[in-house]
Amino acid sequence: MDEKRKLSTSSESKLQRRRKPSRDHEYQENIQWPQWDTLQRKKRFGCFGFRRELPEQVDFTIRIEPNVSGYTKDSAKNVLFVYQDTVNCVARIRRRLYDTPGLDIASSLQRLVGEGIMAAVSTSNMIDGVGCGMTQSLVLCEAVLADERLMYHGLSPRSLEYKKRLEHITRDHATEPDYRKRREVVNHMAAFSHLANKFVGDGLEFTEHMLKETHGILCRDLDKIYTRDSATKANTFAGRYRKEDLYANTHKYLSYRKVKRAMRKFVKALNGTLRKAEQMQELDPFFVATAASAHFVNIHPFLTGNGRMARMVMNVILLKYAGITVPVGADEKEQKIYLGIAARRSHAGKGDGELARYILFKANRALKSIERGLHSDIAPRARPSNTSSGGDTSGAETCVAETSGTETSGKES
Repeated sequence: MDEKRKLSTSSESKLQRRRKPSRDHEYQENIQWPQWDTLQRKKRFGCFGFRRELPEQVDFTIRIEPNVSGYTKDSAKNVLFVYQDTVNCVARIRRRLYDTPGLDIASSLQRLVGEGIMAAVSTSNMIDGVGCGMTQSLVLCEAVLADERLMYHGLSPRSLEYKKRLEHITRDHATEPDYRKRREVVNHMAAFSHLANKFVGDGLEFTEHMLKETHGILCRDLDKIYTRDSATKANTFAGRYRKEDLYANTHKYLSYRKVKRAMRKFVKALNGTLRKAEQMQELDPFFVATAASAHFVNIHPFLTGNGRMARMVMNVILLKYAGITVPVGADEKEQKIYLGIAARRSHAGKGDGELARYILFKANRALKSIERGLHSDIAPRARPSNTSSGGDTSGAETCVAETSGTETSGKES
């Protein structure tokens, strides 16, 4: 069996762009899921600040990365089946967005994706042993997303008003007695929202400043505690690269003297990968996201919060190119599996494929959950032009697997 297989939803997205929507669908022209837009750079425009070109939509072919050990090279049949099923699920959700009239479908999708984001933030904290329990974490995350001044008024993360909003949310939801735990959740949710707004919402490419600013929000007003009587003030490390070497048991991370150069190369390489994918119109979002996360952890650029930052980078890439986030570490068993993969990747320098396979299977379940949620929220209504047999055609899109020049339709489960 040829290992170079292509799994595509591009035919569906091209078909959507060619169609002229009816009057019932005119208000849905701006609904785009996933956010397949070109990455933009900020351009300085004289004394008037910054100017950016408008992003353009890209018709991606979701293509599995071939010849990766632990991913497509080993156990390829099982991985390819799940990958194809995952892409089929993306195609069905995209079709339903177009075929279902009314704004309910968009609000329902937004709610379901938001729930996934809150779960990803909560479980990411649990992996690092910070924050509250799941129930209280979800309450705090929802409060952050519901704060219009924080989310939609363009407040600078360095502003006093931004700090006051975080303080207000933390103190206003005080069912967890430990203030620090509540603040860790609020900061994490605010940091994820900031990074997602920049990378997904504004369509900007990754920059060192963007990552530093996100880390600054994550660790704001949270001193790093070493012992009962010893702590490092947050304003000395939040949003700044570390100035000391770090160890995990006997493993030593990259020397702090090399962090700045390594991060410059990391950002350049990641943006280069995404821009090349735009040009080729082919991308494996699961492999790209997990590889970026693993490389970030290996650099360990900050004094603390590197694991949470790495998972944020992974999830905003998945949010832009796969339309979902993947929560990992919901229980002790999951945490053990994830941390075992991460340890093998850090110590041996291998494991990108193993992590990508793990995230792919999790993403498949997340997309199926969204599809079920949409089905229960919105009664499927196919367009009249697509209902020759009177049946529901919302799941009619299939993805294509190309093998040695032959094409076979993928089976949808």
